[in-house]
Amino acid sequence: MALAAGISLIACKKDKDKDTPVVSTPGTTAYLTAKVNGQATNFGYGASAHQNDAHSLSVTGATGAQGTDYAALQLAIYNSAEKIQPQTYTMDLPASGYSVLVTYSEIKADGAQTNYSASEMSAAPGDAFVIKVDELRSDWVSGSFGGTVVIQSGMTTIATADITEGRFAVPIR
Repeated sequence: MALAAGISLIACKKDKDKDTPVVSTPGTTAYLTAKVNGQATNFGYGASAHQNDAHSLSVTGATGAQGTDYAALQLAIYNSAEKIQPQTYTMDLPASGYSVLVTYSEIKADGAQTNYSASEMSAAPGDAFVIKVDELRSDWVSGSFGGTVVIQSGMTTIATADITEGRFAVPIR
């Protein structure tokens, strides 16, 4: 259920004043990048962050638009007992006071998807993730991330994807 909720949060954001997608790449103001299984990947298409309240934070982006083959990434920190602040957020910490959910999806133009996730609520072995928030303002968040996301069936891990050298600096919308 957590995976389904996480996947539903992944969407291409559009600029409020224009009907064109917001695209950000490294070297400009905003970016969301990582290596996925060793391959440099730019998730800058629609890259942004969202806060429902001070106790949650979600960073999302994609490699392209719907209707094409693309990948999407979501990093979420939620259910935090404390206000989200610059610090390192990890999975599987007893009594951590927050939850971490990461989803990575490979989406084909015809709509077929391969969905990976990492969450402390996972029953399958192998998923682990760290999200570090370096700066958090009312309109901007930056940091780094990395770990392993999995496809699981019950308590069995079917496939993994390693996400390394992740970096983000995105507007909060």
